[in-house]
Amino acid sequence: MDVFEAIKTRRAIKKFDSSYKMSTDDVQKLMNHVILAPTSYNQQNWRFVYVTN
Repeated sequence: MDVFEAIKTRRAIKKFDSSYKMSTDDVQKLMNHVILAPTSYNQQNWRFVYVTN
């Protein structure tokens, strides 16, 4: 299952593979989807932190 399918099906993830690295393209796709998430009162005051280590 890829990350976008996981987001669409909204399943909890119990284990994480710490050696897995997302490609830059996948990170960009993920951020495009995250921006579409609803916000309280449609304020859209997002703060994203992309941590790689």
